[in-house]
Amino acid sequence: MKDFTLSDKALKLNWVKRLCSNSDAPWQYIPKMLLANVGGTELFKSNYDYNLLDLDNHLPTFYKQIIFYWQDIATTTPKIKNEVLSQPIWNNRFLTVHKRMVFFPHWYLAGIKTISDLFDSCERRFLPFSSFYNRFNVKCNFLQYCSILSSIPQNWKKLQEGSEDPVTPPTSISSLSCKAIYRILLNLEDLPLPTSEKKLLASGVEKSDLNKIYLIPFKATREIILTMFQYKIIHRILPTNSLLHKMKKVASPSCPFCPSECQILWHLFINCVHASSFWNRFQQWYSIASNTKLLLSELEVMFGIICSHTYCLALNHLIILGKYFLYVNALNTIRYGFDDFVSLVRDKIKLEKYIAVTCNKEKEFRNKWKYFLSL
Repeated sequence: MKDFTLSDKALKLNWVKRLCSNSDAPWQYIPKMLLANVGGTELFKSNYDYNLLDLDNHLPTFYKQIIFYWQDIATTTPKIKNEVLSQPIWNNRFLTVHKRMVFFPHWYLAGIKTISDLFDSCERRFLPFSSFYNRFNVKCNFLQYCSILSSIPQNWKKLQEGSEDPVTPPTSISSLSCKAIYRILLNLEDLPLPTSEKKLLASGVEKSDLNKIYLIPFKATREIILTMFQYKIIHRILPTNSLLHKMKKVASPSCPFCPSECQILWHLFINCVHASSFWNRFQQWYSIASNTKLLLSELEVMFGIICSHTYCLALNHLIILGKYFLYVNALNTIRYGFDDFVSLVRDKIKLEKYIAVTCNKEKEFRNKWKYFLSL
């Protein structure tokens, strides 16, 4: 489920991309003019601290808000030599003079933007004032230049003595979408794992398989009832007698076929005598139809088979349909035969064939159900 606070932030931060675009839209004139004293839109490429910014009092609250939010995305702490060299000089939280971040417009216009512009890579040292002055021909004095060099943290200066390491280029503002910004904000929140994810991992599911399991109900079938049914199983929100009893909707939490057992999900689909008998018959039936030996684990019965082959689509569809069949019969306390399930499968395949022919997707249908076309 979306975090609405983060969604609101992401929507507002998406305006940074619009503001930094090269368009001459009239609405950009006011914010760009009022941000001129802190570098204009270059501010959004800086490693700034909002509390140290000298923003114009006339800047609208909306823009102050997105500048405040953007610092969460823009903040970085360099750890290697190249990261230090690529750090912006202007509006950098780590480079302060008299406890204020600095921005010298005439230096910026002369092309002085990052720490690498002040560094002599051949000599592996910062440029002497005379060399700096001759290279950029910028109006400044010795004290002003020294104040910038002195503001660079000592541990950054020590890193310049080491070898150069590859550095990941920063993400371009123009390439950021609202969705990408939301994901970045979500990662920064360091939120605890969702309850369903914790339970999946506790069940023995590998962390690397979680996304694949979440996608199975949407890939295996287009029937929304079955998709949402499997979705509820994965997220442990399918109403069983155990859950309904806690909600005071039913008198007993017991399984209708095993009165001494509590009807939790694992019992309903795995441990119940009827469920155990059903899956034994299911595996025999599938093995004969496909001419391959099928042995399902408990995790595969509950969450599906993680496989990219086409035949797995049909198998996962049948596993979900099998659980739905068990669930409906347990709900209505009906003692069923396996032939009833086969009849249900036959009806579903007929329906899918009709839809496939109507949508001109008969080839996909045949690839999926190739073992069961003769049912």
